[in-house]
Amino acid sequence: MKKYTNHVEPFAVGYLNAEHDDSEYRIACGMRERMKNMPIYIREDQVFAGFYEKFEDIGVRYIYGNALVVDQEKLKNRIERFPEAAQELQQILEEMAPLATNAVVHRNETAEEKTFSEMRVSWGGAHWNWQGHGNPDFGLIPRIGTDGVREKISIYREKNPEKSLFYDSLLIALEGLDIWAERYRLLALEMAETASDGDKMRLMRMAKALETVPKKPARDLFEAFQSFWLVFCMDGVDSPGRFDQYMIPYYEAADAEERKYCLEGMWHLFHETRAWNLCISGSDENWNDQTNDLSYEILKIAREKKYQTPNITLRVNRNTPEEMWQAIAETE
Repeated sequence: MKKYTNHVEPFAVGYLNAEHDDSEYRIACGMRERMKNMPIYIREDQVFAGFYEKFEDIGVRYIYGNALVVDQEKLKNRIERFPEAAQELQQILEEMAPLATNAVVHRNETAEEKTFSEMRVSWGGAHWNWQGHGNPDFGLIPRIGTDGVREKISIYREKNPEKSLFYDSLLIALEGLDIWAERYRLLALEMAETASDGDKMRLMRMAKALETVPKKPARDLFEAFQSFWLVFCMDGVDSPGRFDQYMIPYYEAADAEERKYCLEGMWHLFHETRAWNLCISGSDENWNDQTNDLSYEILKIAREKKYQTPNITLRVNRNTPEEMWQAIAETE
């Protein structure tokens, strides 16, 4: 039987209602509950569905880097703002407060890491602790879909039966992502009913893409960007990583108009959410240069838009082409 029923703090509710005490399992349950109940919206200038919630008022949440953030002051503010849920929020505060002593609760934290975390708390205050940036394999779900990841989980579960609870946790997190995508699909369809012609086309395209992604592999550039954007938002809009490398197969298959539409739409979202670091170019282990058309287009749009975000990192190597050096020099 569920212990908590309100969703003012959805992550905390999922975390505390979890059937197991395992931290990974509880975090996955919290993520799924947040995806089920967090407010969603699609703005009129938004090309891809999915937008991360503003965290100013959220007391408990998961962030990249395998960490659980517990902010007691924000929880107290939520109690004042939502009197109808005050009793449950107070109980949540009392249950979560012990976790706030270290500010961030880490999975399998070593003694050395724990010491470092405690030092960070003394620097950053009692409720916040910065552990750095995260960059998971964002190309995975566009490439094989959540169903493909489920297949991989099934294979590895057979090889590692003692880690069954961990694999259960992964499945719960994937379920949360699929639920979130379906909510956006239905919202896009609902908004399209009363939208003008141009907006109707935009919204229907989102809804159509979300029939496929993120559950199935992306079939084109738009679907790849849409799938990526949902995962990126779910992970906390941090660093896109080697965007030109994992998106290039879809980019090469698109025409010029589609390339421009998708990249401009994504670039605006990166800027809007203050995405951190995007990396381009580089080489493989044999010094084969990996600069591609998307590498150059990213520099081009950075010159055109002149946004301060995302930060762009360039990997150079002994075979970096002269054309790339020239493009770097021209990009302010």
